[in-house]
Order: sequence, then structure tokens, then C-alpha cells
Amino acid sequence: MLVQKYGGSSVATTQKIIKIAKNIKRRLETEGKILVVVSAMGKTTNNLITLCEKITNSPQKRELDALLSSGEQISSSLLAIALNNNKVKAISLNAFQAQINTTGDFNKALVKTINKQKLLSYFKDFDVLVITGFQGTDSKNNLTTLGRGGSDTTAVAIASVLNCDCEIFSDVESVYSVNPELFKKAKKLKVLSYDQMLEMASNGAKVLDARCVEIAKKYNVKIYLGKSLENDHSKGTYIMEKNFIEEVSVLNMSIRDNITKAEIKANFISQVVKNLKNINLNLEMFCYQNNKISFICKKSEQKIIKNALKQQKNNTKLKFFENLCKFTLVGFGFVTHPKITENLTNLMQKNNIDLISLYITETTISFLIKEDEKLKAISLLTKLFKL
Repeated sequence: MLVQKYGGSSVATTQKIIKIAKNIKRRLETEGKILVVVSAMGKTTNNLITLCEKITNSPQKRELDALLSSGEQISSSLLAIALNNNKVKAISLNAFQAQINTTGDFNKALVKTINKQKLLSYFKDFDVLVITGFQGTDSKNNLTTLGRGGSDTTAVAIASVLNCDCEIFSDVESVYSVNPELFKKAKKLKVLSYDQMLEMASNGAKVLDARCVEIAKKYNVKIYLGKSLENDHSKGTYIMEKNFIEEVSVLNMSIRDNITKAEIKANFISQVVKNLKNINLNLEMFCYQNNKISFICKKSEQKIIKNALKQQKNNTKLKFFENLCKFTLVGFGFVTHPKITENLTNLMQKNNIDLISLYITETTISFLIKEDEKLKAISLLTKLFKL
């Protein structure tokens, strides 16, 4: 048994859907049973949001989920039709029929349970189940959506329940050492550990959403990332459990633009942190020293932070530093083997690039520089770490 997921670009046209159906038929010769999760066709989700915005910019979250979930129902039914047209016994299932149960948090629901026996019962009469990704139903049978990367989360969650591997297909051939749009000579990565992929996903790599990687790690689901209709799996990337024996290397460099650094100085830092916690801010790259804390945020969050600290007494000072870029080097052994950090800082200093902040863990080195020095830094670091 196998779980496959096809992204929006893979099912963007009926011609692509027909080709996918033929490819699934070929895979059935070796797999026996396949469960396929699909996203909405192309830009369908964006088009549905645009339709909603023509009425209002603040729709009820329940109704927005009901609207957005229609996109996947179109692609799942079309693929099932194409499979049946190729003499493959297939059926499309929405979240209610597949019994994918979620929390009631509209627009960002979490998967609670998936009825394994229900899915297996469908396989008695069908060889392929085509399931709507990105959605579920809550305890009141309301349709919910899972948020960004929701179809990937659906696929990996189902694979965890069925105890099988998961293949995720898109228009990208593999995971790269650097975003190939920024660095054309980026290397393909054949194997990554769950932790490495999780760090990449959390730091701007748009290959997989962090939530689905967390599920894969928890239930040891092997993930293959590859290009649609490419059956040569040596060209893609495997995400799986990986053992390290004194490995020290930089595998990937993730980059995020439009970063703002917040710096707060106050006599009672604990109260500052409490106020920030109340607005559910992710205190990324958090640092505390000498009654001063700093962290990174989005430019749009500045007003929220200012309002949160309005009640703060005792001479609280708040500064923002804008137009920054965050680089994250992903690998292993950075704390126990500080040579990589030393090489990084020496390179930046030699080339007059100011390291505004530096944050090191065993698997990542994150740092901030000015955004206008991004391309220069990419050129230097890809050479230094052979990315």
C-alpha cells in the first residue's frame, strides 16, 4: 500500500490529470493499492478567495472553509473519473466520507483522528482512493481547512494511520541545498533527516510545511519528494530517519526576506515576555542579555508589539530594525564542532558584511544581515560550504 499526494500545479489541467491517472495505473502493478491525496487545481484556492473578497474582506471563518474546501472536491472527482476511464477501480472521497476528524479551528484546524477501518473498507471494492486534501470535519460535521500545506499534512497523516510510505509530487524535482531561483548551481539533496527538513521548513524553505514533517517524524513515515510523472526516484529527495556518526556539514541554506528585528530594554523583562505571550507571538531568534531582549518579527507585527507594551512601566524602550534578511544554515554538529561558525564569521568580516544577530543550535546557524547584502552573501556562502 502507498500514499501519494499531488499538488495544485500537478493537477492544474485536465491533461495533467489524465497523465497522472495513467501513471497511477502503472504504479498499481507493483503497489496493489494506492491512496491519492490531491490539492485544488492550479490557482483555484486563490480564485475562490478573490470571489469571497468581492463580497467582503471579513467572511465568517466557517463559511470561508466551506467555500475553500470545494476546490479539492473538483480535482479529486476529476482524477477518479480519469482513473475509471482507464479501467482502474477508483472512488473519490471528501473529508466527511473518509472520516478525517479535526478540531473546530476554522482556517487552521488540526487533525485529531482518521478512521483507518473506514479507509480499508473502501479498498475491498476499489484499488485507488482519491481523497480531498487540506480539509476535515469537526465534531459538529462542519467542514474545516488545515491551513498552509494542508494537503501535505493530510497525506502524511493518512500514511501514518495506514503505516506506509508517502510520496509527495509537485513541479519541483527535489529539495536543493539553496533555493535554485536564487542560486542556479544549487545541489540536489538525496536524503534528509526529519530534523533537518523540519529546520528547513521552519526557516523559509517552501518544499514542505513543518506540520507534516512533525507528523512524519512522530510516526516514522518515510516521505519521498519528487516531480510529478517522474518515476525515477533517484532524482528526488527522501525524508527519513537518519543516523549521524560525527557528521559535520552544511546541507542547506534557507533564506527569508523582509525580516524585522525587535529590541526591547526594560527593568522587568519577565513582564515584557508575559505581554508578548498574550498576543501569541513566536519569539524567534529570542535573546536575553542585560535587561534587554531581542527577537525577529514581521513588519506587519510592529503595531501589535507596540500596543502590547503600552501598559509596560519603568522606562521601557522599544526599537525596530527593518529591511533585514535571515539566513539559516541547516546541518548537524554546529555546537560541538564550532569550526563552521568560525569560518562563517571570518568570511563575513573579511567581506564587510555586518552580522546583526547570530543564533546557533546543534542543527542550525541562523543570522541576520542587511537585505541589500543578500546576493553577495549567497555567492560567498555557497562557495565556502560547497552548496
